[in-house]
Amino acid sequence: MDRLEAATEAGSLPAAAASVILANKRWRMEKLKPKVYGAAVTLKGDRDNPLQMEASKAMTEAELVAIAKRGQPATP
Repeated sequence: MDRLEAATEAGSLPAAAASVILANKRWRMEKLKPKVYGAAVTLKGDRDNPLQMEASKAMTEAELVAIAKRGQPATP
């Protein structure tokens, strides 16, 4: 990073090239360690429209059994 800054200040590296290099490093850091370098994301409601969670449909016992059977290997 210091070399990029020094080369840019000395005029041996154009500012646009340094910008591209730094943008590439920033992108790689975000992909390799998103929790540390990634963009912060906040999900929230507002006073007039608070976030709400709701189930669209309650499943019957028969539906749950059918789903459970699909996960089991077939018996001969």
